[in-house]
Amino acid sequence: MALKQFDDNDIPDAIEFLAQWVRRPAAVGAILPSGKSLAHAMARQIDFGRPGLVLDLGGGTGTITKACIEIGVDPRSIVVLEKAPSFCSLIRERFPEVRVIRGDARNLQTLLEVRGIGPFKAVLSSLPLLSIPEMQRNRILAQAFEVLVQDGVFVQYTYGPLSPVPRCITRSLELVKDRSAWVLRNVPPASVWRYSRANGRLAVGSAGIPAPAVSADAQQALQAMGSIQVVE
Repeated sequence: MALKQFDDNDIPDAIEFLAQWVRRPAAVGAILPSGKSLAHAMARQIDFGRPGLVLDLGGGTGTITKACIEIGVDPRSIVVLEKAPSFCSLIRERFPEVRVIRGDARNLQTLLEVRGIGPFKAVLSSLPLLSIPEMQRNRILAQAFEVLVQDGVFVQYTYGPLSPVPRCITRSLELVKDRSAWVLRNVPPASVWRYSRANGRLAVGSAGIPAPAVSADAQQALQAMGSIQVVE
């Protein structure tokens, strides 16, 4: 496995992320920002065959926003919702064409509607869903699908083996789910999950980017995990 390539912002971003985690561990959910491979795996879930807005939910240091721009998303079509003032300032400085909203994800629908922003074709979430209290988490998820177009997608990563969106929510909102990527080149390794409405499902891999080659041993080990893209 190749060593991770660092850019000039990685170390200061990690320091700022750690500082935010110390202040608000439950809200931040991780001590390091998502890595480049994970961010690109998230961004690849966007349907590039159609116009529309993309919501970076819990933008942090802007890793996922950067990945979206790098793979061809117009920065003017990206909206970031982030609670931490320092992260908001950081993203505004780095990506001046991206719209940044400071606010709580529990109020995401109102924050967007009062600004006349939406609907979205994709919501890319970095929220620590599994550490958010159940009622608050359910409220966030319900609002996320309210701001999506009918066949839009909600994308979430997690460090655990199970879906970060509980079964009661997928049933009540009539969602289908796919574990679309398993990112080994992240600390820690992470899974990317993709959710869409059962009556407006998008094809997995709509971005048209093929999965990398996987060894025979890895394929056997992953058979029980379903059909997923492995990012090494």
